[in-house]
Amino acid sequence: MVLLRPEELWPHDVRRAGAGLSERHRRSSAGLTGWLRSIAIELGGRPAARLCRRLRLTAGRTRLLRMLTAPAVLDRAPRVLGVDEFAFRKGRTYGTVLATSRPAGW
Repeated sequence: MVLLRPEELWPHDVRRAGAGLSERHRRSSAGLTGWLRSIAIELGGRPAARLCRRLRLTAGRTRLLRMLTAPAVLDRAPRVLGVDEFAFRKGRTYGTVLATSRPAGW
């Protein structure tokens, strides 16, 4: 691999040379962000922060938790969901009913 100084490249080539390494306004590279996200998914907040400290990666528990995102909601997901709880026998067995305002296959 040949490394060129920025003045040896045209201005548009400088942007292309760093494509995929990082994103705009990011604190770390795309690869490191992927590693940190994987660690956060597997371990959570404090345990993930301890592992990062042992691996000499700079990431606190709040940063790791911020990397976790909820999965996308499908378009077919109900907008309103009713919840009702009841007891089969007093103090013994409980149940929950989830009700939508539309048929399930709609």
